[in-house]
Amino acid sequence: MKAKQFLHQRDIPGIQHQFIDQWENIPLTGTYLIESTLKDKVPTPNERPVILIPGGFDPIRGSYSANAVTKLLDTPGVSGVYELHFFSQGESGYIEVDPIINDLCRLLNESSQRPVFVGMSASTCMLSAALNEAAKNNQGLHASGALLIGAYLPDNVNLMGRLLAPFYLRKKMRPKLMEHCGHPHLFDNSDRMFGWWKKSPPLRKDLKAKRFEEMAQRMTINVETLFFKTDTLSWSGKRILKKAYKAKLDNPKIPGHHRSLLHIPEFDEMLSICCQRLIANDIASSC
Repeated sequence: MKAKQFLHQRDIPGIQHQFIDQWENIPLTGTYLIESTLKDKVPTPNERPVILIPGGFDPIRGSYSANAVTKLLDTPGVSGVYELHFFSQGESGYIEVDPIINDLCRLLNESSQRPVFVGMSASTCMLSAALNEAAKNNQGLHASGALLIGAYLPDNVNLMGRLLAPFYLRKKMRPKLMEHCGHPHLFDNSDRMFGWWKKSPPLRKDLKAKRFEEMAQRMTINVETLFFKTDTLSWSGKRILKKAYKAKLDNPKIPGHHRSLLHIPEFDEMLSICCQRLIANDIASSC
């Protein structure tokens, strides 16, 4: 694989990085990964990888800070960090929802390494959809858990969430957002994600039919959440996560309002704690 083909990069001292377009011989069709591991470290059977899924902006610097990646690699139980990025039509940052969900479903159903899946903001909807669909497979979920940060469900957005879209769509904001993203696909990505939701994908149908108990019975892994002190999901949305995914809702809040995670050191510590707990619980349940 040629690294220059991909927009996103990582260069953290003392950590080795490589681009991956497959996972355990599972080809990735709507995404690629940047693997970050400690040099000369050999994973043990009681360690798990962490897959970090970006928000809808999928910025060139990543949605998670270099400090967050470093702290995760120092977290007991974490074998490596894999930052997922969107890739379609030969373009980094380009979101096609169905291929992304397909990639996540295959990883959730087929990975022998039992990763922790971490999504943030807009991508939590796609991760929630993948969890729901993968759980319908008789193979079960091959994961150590899932963490939803600033969770988003399009039908359950509060007032702040409704105000954010017009804020970002202002004409003077576009150059700033384009520079932050490093790719031109942000606004078209939003159109494709809303278009996918309007077609009533399986997740939306299950939620509208209130199949919460059925969904929860299929959820064989622990799901945790981290919310900002001021966030965009309504109380009805939080109840859905608790009823349908058995999600843990009482973690401490990320300081401030729903925003980029790149400059929030408190979040980096929270991420490490949640991933360590999910891995430890998964290992304990398999003994």
